Amino acid sequence: MTFVQRSSVAIFLLSFFCYFFVWLGLYSINQNKVLIQSEDTIPATYLPISILNNKGFILTDYYEFFIKNWPNPENKLGKPYYLFRDSANKWEFISAFPVITPILATPFFLPISILNIPYSSSFVPIIGRISASFFVALSCVFVFLLLFKVTKNYKVSILATISYAFGSICWGTTSQSLWQHGINQFLLSLGFCLLVNNKSISALPFSLAVFNRPTNIVFAVWSFVYILIKDKKSLIPFILWSLPPLFFQLWYDTTYLGGLLNHPYSVQQFTNWQGRFPEGILGLLISPSKGLFVLSPVFIFSLLGICSVIKRKGYFEYKALVLTLLAFFLIMGKWIHWYGGWSFGYRMVSESLPFLAIFLGLSLETHLIKPRVKKIFLTLLVFSIAIQLTSLVFDFRYWHASFDNGPYNTSWLWSVKDSMLVYFAKLALIKLNILL
Repeated sequence: MTFVQRSSVAIFLLSFFCYFFVWLGLYSINQNKVLIQSEDTIPATYLPISILNNKGFILTDYYEFFIKNWPNPENKLGKPYYLFRDSANKWEFISAFPVITPILATPFFLPISILNIPYSSSFVPIIGRISASFFVALSCVFVFLLLFKVTKNYKVSILATISYAFGSICWGTTSQSLWQHGINQFLLSLGFCLLVNNKSISALPFSLAVFNRPTNIVFAVWSFVYILIKDKKSLIPFILWSLPPLFFQLWYDTTYLGGLLNHPYSVQQFTNWQGRFPEGILGLLISPSKGLFVLSPVFIFSLLGICSVIKRKGYFEYKALVLTLLAFFLIMGKWIHWYGGWSFGYRMVSESLPFLAIFLGLSLETHLIKPRVKKIFLTLLVFSIAIQLTSLVFDFRYWHASFDNGPYNTSWLWSVKDSMLVYFAKLALIKLNILL
């Protein structure tokens, strides 16, 4: 194995260990008893069992179990929001979310099926956590390979990868349940890695990411622009590789949702763009409880990397990526739940993290040689990692239960006194018997 390959294996093992086994240790001592972080991840956690049991994408067998353990918060006797009715058979229930995530996670659930472990067992969500940790850890490897390809600097690549893996909500959120976001980070980082190595198959993971979460289309468009700039001869194979996920989605929409124009987000596509500008985009960046630069301040260095790219001659593909990231943040800032609902951090823009990590690396490539800048970076990195650890130790749901006023009166998202970090700090002081 080459040095880079050995480093990649080490990064994967370290990331996976921290993502899963740190949580497992906290779970074993009753410090973190959250098996599933959000109802959003329930269909992805249980669909693999249905697939392995030859029930396809039907979740009806688990309906009573779901409403008993995760009822509709607005109507405990009503249908949970995370389920739809099958258009072909109104008595059957299916996921209200795209199904790319549970399909990719299905192999991890083979032991559940082979050993006939009941779906009510806590092993099911634990396997979900293992699979989520696996995919996000893989994304860390691809981010490292990307950084080394772009910067040719091993130290910079390692530091930027650590920032991505442990200084972002990769640790606190996307690796902790089968969110779509963690799978998307894997797909987008894989696609980017293949793209910079001139592989037209890169279109496949980008296309999968789009059908896993439609807002990723901005990154798919950017990958198309990249091909136009760097390798026009690969355009036709690139387009062809993007088609299989489209064909699958058309089949799924027709079979389970009743038509080619229907899709899991069709109910929300015209009604939920109620986020206020510029509050949404600013909130995603600097909200005291949800902002990227507040909860992961090390990514402030990504701004320096963006500035350096804009100033450089050439780098047209990365300048296009800057515009893509801006468009992504603007789009997600318009979503009514731009703050991500009941969750820790800036999860609605977590798909941007692999790309921001590249700009962070480009920034370090230029500025890390300055001792003062190096001290600032390391301080922000340590602080970012510490914040992610607190999200594992303390339960964000209690903060939401105390302060969440919904998407219309959003003053709670701008309060410093009642912010999630201050809330966690108070809990820590109480545990240390410093604050009564």
